[in-house]
Amino acid sequence: GYILQDATKVDIARESEYMRKPLKEIHPKLEGSKTLREFIDKMKNPATAFAVIPEQEKGHLVHALTAADRATMKNFVKEGGILVVAYAGNSPEIAMMNSVFGWSLSGQSCGSTKLTSGAAGTCYDKLCKGKSCASLPSLNAIRCVRKDTVTRLSGAKVMYSSGNAASVFEIPVGSGKVVGLAPDWYATTNDWNKVLQASTFVGADSPKVDLPDMKGKWCSKWYENPLGGGHIRSMPDIERLRLSPQKALEVPEIAFLRDADFQKVAGMKHFDRVAM
Repeated sequence: GYILQDATKVDIARESEYMRKPLKEIHPKLEGSKTLREFIDKMKNPATAFAVIPEQEKGHLVHALTAADRATMKNFVKEGGILVVAYAGNSPEIAMMNSVFGWSLSGQSCGSTKLTSGAAGTCYDKLCKGKSCASLPSLNAIRCVRKDTVTRLSGAKVMYSSGNAASVFEIPVGSGKVVGLAPDWYATTNDWNKVLQASTFVGADSPKVDLPDMKGKWCSKWYENPLGGGHIRSMPDIERLRLSPQKALEVPEIAFLRDADFQKVAGMKHFDRVAM
Protein backbone atom coordinates (compact mmCIF):
# COMPACT_ATOMS: atom_id res chain seq x y z
CA GLY A 1 0.00 0.00 0.00
CA TYR A 2 0.93 3.66 -0.38
CA ILE A 3 0.27 6.95 1.38
CA LEU A 4 0.47 10.31 -0.35
CA GLN A 5 3.42 12.34 0.97
CA ASP A 6 3.56 15.06 -1.64
CA ALA A 7 4.58 18.22 0.28
CA THR A 8 2.69 20.38 -2.24
CA LYS A 9 -0.56 18.57 -1.43
CA VAL A 10 -0.46 17.33 2.19
CA ASP A 11 1.17 18.11 5.54
CA ILE A 12 4.08 15.66 5.49
CA ALA A 13 5.51 16.82 8.81
CA ARG A 14 2.51 15.88 10.91
CA GLU A 15 -0.78 14.72 9.36
CA SER A 16 0.63 12.34 6.77
CA GLU A 17 3.16 11.10 9.30
CA TYR A 18 0.52 10.52 11.99
CA MET A 19 -1.36 8.32 9.51
CA ARG A 20 1.73 6.55 8.24
CA LYS A 21 2.98 5.36 11.64
CA PRO A 22 -0.01 3.21 12.72
CA LEU A 23 -0.35 1.84 9.20
CA LYS A 24 3.34 0.92 9.13
CA GLU A 25 2.78 -1.18 12.28
CA ILE A 26 0.51 -3.56 10.39
CA HIS A 27 1.81 -3.02 6.85
CA PRO A 28 5.62 -3.14 7.15
CA LYS A 29 5.98 -2.64 3.39
CA LEU A 30 3.92 0.56 3.36
CA GLU A 31 5.59 3.25 1.26
CA GLY A 32 5.13 6.96 0.81
CA SER A 33 4.69 8.63 -2.57
CA LYS A 34 6.59 11.92 -2.71
CA THR A 35 4.68 13.18 -5.74
CA LEU A 36 1.08 12.95 -6.85
CA ARG A 37 2.28 11.52 -10.18
CA GLU A 38 4.05 8.66 -8.44
CA PHE A 39 0.98 8.09 -6.25
CA ILE A 40 -1.30 7.80 -9.27
CA ASP A 41 1.17 5.59 -11.13
CA LYS A 42 1.26 3.16 -8.19
CA MET A 43 -2.47 2.65 -8.68
CA LYS A 44 -1.73 1.10 -12.06
CA ASN A 45 0.16 -1.72 -10.35
CA PRO A 46 -2.24 -4.66 -9.80
CA ALA A 47 -0.38 -5.51 -6.59
CA THR A 48 -1.25 -2.20 -4.90
CA ALA A 49 -3.93 -3.11 -2.35
CA PHE A 50 -4.66 0.30 -0.83
CA ALA A 51 -3.85 3.99 -1.20
CA VAL A 52 -4.25 6.62 1.53
CA ILE A 53 -4.82 10.33 0.96
CA PRO A 54 -4.27 12.55 4.04
CA GLU A 55 -6.01 15.91 4.32
CA GLN A 56 -5.37 17.96 1.19
CA GLU A 57 -4.09 20.89 3.22
CA LYS A 58 -1.46 22.18 0.80
CA GLY A 59 -3.14 21.63 -2.55
CA HIS A 60 -6.48 20.36 -3.77
CA LEU A 61 -6.29 17.16 -5.78
CA VAL A 62 -9.48 17.88 -7.70
CA HIS A 63 -7.61 20.70 -9.48
CA ALA A 64 -4.47 18.62 -10.07
CA LEU A 65 -5.99 15.41 -11.40
CA THR A 66 -6.26 15.03 -15.16
CA ALA A 67 -9.12 13.10 -16.74
CA ALA A 68 -6.70 10.19 -17.15
CA ASP A 69 -5.74 10.43 -13.47
CA ARG A 70 -9.37 10.29 -12.41
CA ALA A 71 -9.91 7.26 -14.62
CA THR A 72 -6.84 5.56 -13.11
CA MET A 73 -8.06 6.24 -9.58
CA LYS A 74 -11.54 4.93 -10.31
CA ASN A 75 -10.23 1.84 -12.07
CA PHE A 76 -7.87 1.13 -9.16
CA VAL A 77 -10.86 0.87 -6.85
CA LYS A 78 -13.02 -1.01 -9.35
CA GLU A 79 -10.31 -3.64 -9.65
CA GLY A 80 -10.29 -4.28 -5.89
CA GLY A 81 -8.22 -1.45 -4.45
CA ILE A 82 -9.07 0.46 -1.28
CA LEU A 83 -8.89 4.25 -1.40
CA VAL A 84 -8.80 5.81 2.08
CA VAL A 85 -9.62 9.52 2.27
CA ALA A 86 -8.94 11.49 5.46
CA TYR A 87 -10.88 14.63 6.47
CA ALA A 88 -13.52 13.19 4.19
CA GLY A 89 -16.23 15.77 4.86
CA ASN A 90 -14.05 18.74 3.97
CA SER A 91 -14.87 20.56 0.74
CA PRO A 92 -11.72 19.65 -1.27
CA GLU A 93 -11.96 15.99 -0.28
CA ILE A 94 -15.65 15.81 -1.14
CA ALA A 95 -15.02 17.57 -4.45
CA MET A 96 -12.35 15.01 -5.32
CA MET A 97 -14.53 11.99 -4.49
CA ASN A 98 -17.55 13.41 -6.28
CA SER A 99 -15.45 14.25 -9.35
CA VAL A 100 -13.78 10.84 -9.58
CA PHE A 101 -16.74 8.63 -8.72
CA GLY A 102 -19.73 10.68 -9.82
CA TRP A 103 -21.28 10.98 -6.36
CA SER A 104 -23.08 13.84 -4.63
CA LEU A 105 -21.63 13.64 -1.14
CA SER A 106 -21.89 16.69 1.10
CA GLY A 107 -20.21 17.69 4.34
CA GLN A 108 -21.61 17.77 7.86
CA SER A 109 -20.12 19.18 11.06
CA CYS A 110 -19.62 16.64 13.84
CA GLY A 111 -17.82 15.72 17.04
CA SER A 112 -17.76 12.36 18.76
CA THR A 113 -19.44 9.43 16.99
CA LYS A 114 -20.41 5.86 17.79
CA LEU A 115 -20.25 2.47 16.09
CA THR A 116 -23.49 1.84 14.20
CA SER A 117 -25.60 -1.22 13.49
CA GLY A 118 -24.58 -0.76 9.86
CA ALA A 119 -21.09 -1.95 10.82
CA ALA A 120 -22.35 -5.39 11.87
CA GLY A 121 -20.14 -8.14 10.51
CA THR A 122 -17.35 -5.77 9.46
CA CYS A 123 -13.83 -5.46 10.81
CA TYR A 124 -14.85 -2.32 12.69
CA ASP A 125 -17.56 -4.24 14.51
CA LYS A 126 -15.32 -7.19 15.35
CA LEU A 127 -12.49 -4.94 16.51
CA CYS A 128 -14.47 -2.40 18.47
CA LYS A 129 -17.87 -3.65 19.61
CA GLY A 130 -17.93 -3.49 23.40
CA LYS A 131 -14.50 -1.82 23.48
CA SER A 132 -13.25 1.73 23.81
CA CYS A 133 -13.08 2.21 20.04
CA ALA A 134 -16.85 1.70 19.82
CA SER A 135 -17.00 5.43 20.55
CA LEU A 136 -14.65 7.77 18.70
CA PRO A 137 -13.81 11.21 20.10
CA SER A 138 -13.82 14.53 18.35
CA LEU A 139 -10.32 15.66 17.41
CA ASN A 140 -8.45 18.86 16.59
CA ALA A 141 -10.17 19.04 13.21
CA ILE A 142 -12.88 16.65 12.14
CA ARG A 143 -15.37 16.92 9.32
CA CYS A 144 -18.04 14.30 8.64
CA VAL A 145 -20.13 13.55 5.57
CA ARG A 146 -23.90 13.74 5.61
CA LYS A 147 -25.09 10.24 6.33
CA ASP A 148 -28.01 10.36 3.91
CA THR A 149 -25.71 11.26 1.01
CA VAL A 150 -23.72 8.10 1.74
CA THR A 151 -26.50 5.60 2.39
CA ARG A 152 -28.35 6.44 -0.82
CA LEU A 153 -25.42 4.95 -2.74
CA SER A 154 -25.74 1.23 -3.53
CA GLY A 155 -24.02 -1.00 -0.99
CA ALA A 156 -22.62 1.90 1.06
CA LYS A 157 -22.18 1.40 4.81
CA VAL A 158 -21.86 3.94 7.60
CA MET A 159 -19.65 2.51 10.34
CA TYR A 160 -19.63 5.41 12.82
CA SER A 161 -22.10 8.25 13.07
CA SER A 162 -23.97 10.73 15.22
CA GLY A 163 -27.32 11.89 13.92
CA ASN A 164 -26.92 12.57 10.22
CA ALA A 165 -23.13 12.86 10.46
CA ALA A 166 -21.04 9.90 9.26
CA SER A 167 -17.44 9.89 10.51
CA VAL A 168 -16.44 6.52 9.03
CA PHE A 169 -18.04 5.08 5.91
CA GLU A 170 -17.36 2.69 3.06
CA ILE A 171 -18.71 2.95 -0.47
CA PRO A 172 -18.15 -0.02 -2.79
CA VAL A 173 -16.96 0.58 -6.33
CA GLY A 174 -16.63 -2.57 -8.39
CA SER A 175 -14.51 -5.04 -6.41
CA GLY A 176 -12.99 -2.34 -4.20
CA LYS A 177 -14.18 0.48 -1.97
CA VAL A 178 -13.63 4.06 -0.91
CA VAL A 179 -13.28 4.61 2.83
CA GLY A 180 -13.98 8.04 4.28
CA LEU A 181 -12.51 9.03 7.66
CA ALA A 182 -13.52 12.32 9.30
CA PRO A 183 -10.33 13.46 11.14
CA ASP A 184 -7.47 15.38 9.55
CA TRP A 185 -4.94 13.48 11.73
CA TYR A 186 -3.24 16.63 13.01
CA ALA A 187 -4.02 14.92 16.30
CA THR A 188 -5.08 11.33 16.87
CA THR A 189 -5.90 8.69 19.49
CA ASN A 190 -5.25 4.96 19.76
CA ASP A 191 -8.89 4.26 18.97
CA TRP A 192 -8.87 6.37 15.82
CA ASN A 193 -5.64 4.67 14.80
CA LYS A 194 -7.33 1.27 15.17
CA VAL A 195 -10.09 2.44 12.86
CA LEU A 196 -7.50 3.72 10.39
CA GLN A 197 -5.80 0.33 10.44
CA ALA A 198 -9.14 -1.44 9.97
CA SER A 199 -9.88 0.72 6.94
CA THR A 200 -7.05 -0.96 5.03
CA PHE A 201 -8.00 -4.58 5.78
CA VAL A 202 -8.77 -6.47 2.60
CA GLY A 203 -11.04 -9.50 2.53
CA ALA A 204 -9.42 -12.81 1.67
CA ASP A 205 -11.60 -12.95 -1.43
CA SER A 206 -10.14 -9.70 -2.75
CA PRO A 207 -8.38 -9.90 -6.13
CA LYS A 208 -5.58 -7.84 -4.57
CA VAL A 209 -4.26 -10.53 -2.25
CA ASP A 210 -3.30 -14.19 -2.50
CA LEU A 211 -3.79 -15.90 0.84
CA PRO A 212 -2.97 -19.61 1.21
CA ASP A 213 -5.73 -21.62 2.88
CA MET A 214 -7.59 -18.46 3.88
CA LYS A 215 -11.33 -18.15 3.65
CA GLY A 216 -13.54 -15.51 5.17
CA LYS A 217 -12.39 -12.05 6.10
CA TRP A 218 -9.50 -10.28 7.74
CA CYS A 219 -10.74 -10.12 11.28
CA SER A 220 -9.88 -13.45 12.83
CA LYS A 221 -9.48 -15.18 16.16
CA TRP A 222 -6.57 -17.39 17.05
CA TYR A 223 -6.93 -20.55 19.14
CA GLU A 224 -4.16 -22.63 20.63
CA ASN A 225 -3.59 -25.72 18.51
CA PRO A 226 -2.20 -28.68 20.49
CA LEU A 227 -1.42 -30.41 17.21
CA GLY A 228 1.51 -28.09 16.63
CA GLY A 229 1.79 -26.79 13.11
CA GLY A 230 -1.28 -28.63 11.84
CA HIS A 231 -3.88 -26.36 10.33
CA ILE A 232 -7.35 -25.66 11.68
CA ARG A 233 -9.39 -25.03 8.55
CA SER A 234 -12.76 -24.23 10.09
CA MET A 235 -14.22 -23.05 13.37
CA PRO A 236 -12.84 -25.60 15.84
CA ASP A 237 -14.82 -27.81 18.17
CA ILE A 238 -13.03 -26.57 21.27
CA GLU A 239 -14.25 -29.38 23.51
CA ARG A 240 -13.53 -32.24 21.11
CA LEU A 241 -10.07 -31.00 20.17
CA ARG A 242 -9.31 -29.93 23.73
CA LEU A 243 -8.31 -26.52 22.55
CA SER A 244 -7.48 -23.97 25.18
CA PRO A 245 -10.70 -21.97 25.75
CA GLN A 246 -8.93 -18.96 27.20
CA LYS A 247 -9.77 -15.61 25.65
CA ALA A 248 -9.07 -15.84 21.96
CA LEU A 249 -6.75 -13.18 20.62
CA GLU A 250 -8.24 -11.13 17.81
CA VAL A 251 -5.60 -10.27 15.26
CA PRO A 252 -6.73 -8.25 12.23
CA GLU A 253 -3.46 -8.65 10.37
CA ILE A 254 -2.44 -10.42 7.20
CA ALA A 255 1.27 -10.71 8.04
CA PHE A 256 0.74 -13.35 10.70
CA LEU A 257 0.72 -16.37 8.42
CA ARG A 258 3.48 -18.17 10.33
CA ASP A 259 3.98 -19.13 13.96
CA ALA A 260 7.09 -16.95 14.15
CA ASP A 261 5.17 -13.85 13.07
CA PHE A 262 2.43 -14.45 15.60
CA GLN A 263 4.90 -15.24 18.39
CA LYS A 264 6.39 -11.77 18.16
CA VAL A 265 3.06 -10.27 19.19
CA ALA A 266 1.47 -12.92 21.38
CA GLY A 267 4.48 -14.71 22.81
CA MET A 268 2.69 -17.99 22.11
CA LYS A 269 3.42 -20.88 19.78
CA HIS A 270 1.26 -22.96 17.50
CA PHE A 271 -1.78 -20.80 16.97
CA ASP A 272 -3.74 -21.23 13.78
CA ARG A 273 -5.95 -18.66 12.19
CA VAL A 274 -9.69 -19.23 12.13
CA ALA A 275 -11.64 -16.76 10.01
CA MET A 276 -14.65 -15.31 11.77
